[in-house]
Amino acid sequence: MKHFYGLRITLNTMLLSMTTGLLLISSSVAVAEMKNKLTFSGNELHQIYDTEEFVHDPSALFVFDNRLIGYSSGSAGIGLQGIEVVLNESVAERFVPIFKDKEPDWVDTIQVWNQTHEFDVPAVYQNGRYVFYTVYDETDTLGEFNNIQDAIAIVKNLGNPDQPQWKDLGIVIQSKGEKLDMPRAMDPAILQDEETLYLVFGSHSGGIYLTELDAKTLKLKDYPHLTDTAAKQERFVHLAQHMSSDGEESEIEAPYLYKHGMYYYLFVNWGSCCRGIDSSYNIRIGRSKNIQGPYLDKRQKHMRTGGGTLFLTSLGRYIGPGHVGIVQIEDRQILTYHYYDGNDDGISKLAARELLWNKQGWPELGQHLIKPDR
Repeated sequence: MKHFYGLRITLNTMLLSMTTGLLLISSSVAVAEMKNKLTFSGNELHQIYDTEEFVHDPSALFVFDNRLIGYSSGSAGIGLQGIEVVLNESVAERFVPIFKDKEPDWVDTIQVWNQTHEFDVPAVYQNGRYVFYTVYDETDTLGEFNNIQDAIAIVKNLGNPDQPQWKDLGIVIQSKGEKLDMPRAMDPAILQDEETLYLVFGSHSGGIYLTELDAKTLKLKDYPHLTDTAAKQERFVHLAQHMSSDGEESEIEAPYLYKHGMYYYLFVNWGSCCRGIDSSYNIRIGRSKNIQGPYLDKRQKHMRTGGGTLFLTSLGRYIGPGHVGIVQIEDRQILTYHYYDGNDDGISKLAARELLWNKQGWPELGQHLIKPDR
């Protein structure tokens, strides 16, 4: 049985800190076990987790019952971790698991070589009623085009985030290998644009893709029974690509689509993650008036051919930022991402910053709302 746990912090204090200063809380919010509830005196965290994990690949947050909730990738036997931000309390406590009893049976058909039952890059839809996520496995025993298997799947919460009842809805798309002309079924993000529902996804291989989902079933709109991305590739619109300096490998992943005003904004990651202080992750951005593109950066370069304006890179202790998510709170927007703390052994933590927009309609970041010190 895999678990994820969460952190509660006061959002009232967070909103106040957006104009008065840093929010003094621990940002290593994922934990394996806690002995006691975490209590705050003023803005300071006085108890630390018994055993600490990291926050990696966080989803966008969503509002529930005057709180903010989100999820992040699993680790150390934890299936998917959780983040819970309380609006009107000053406590932090354990959150409930997504897979309380067992993972879906089909998971072992994807995780054939390493059955960790740890999943990655959750994405929320309809305020967390649905969670999309990645199941991934890799081996060195097969050829380069058969050594990786990926799938994007969905679970539905028939209850609520406090008392969940998770129902497996199965696989949306799946892929095998890393061919440069193939959509890889990783890193989902969801955007509802009026009545139309979109899935943006991709990691290395062919880059970043967009496809339309059926708004009722949440499966592919066209040929939903053909989940393999190698089949009917016309269903997948190619949005972005970035190749390594030698031109041999793709170095792009973690897409996130956000609509603001007349534009759709595509956030992606270049570089490498998961190497602590040696991670080279950086966030790039382009925009388009059409959701299917073309997405152009500030120099008007197409993101399909390597375009992408630098939005956020390593600075000071905040190394390798990645996996953007945006939540609207009243009249403000908060952008979240993970980073590797250069002052804390490269532990991956959660960052939150106010999202601002300049006169040209490009996003900018305000101050940090979560202080990284534990």
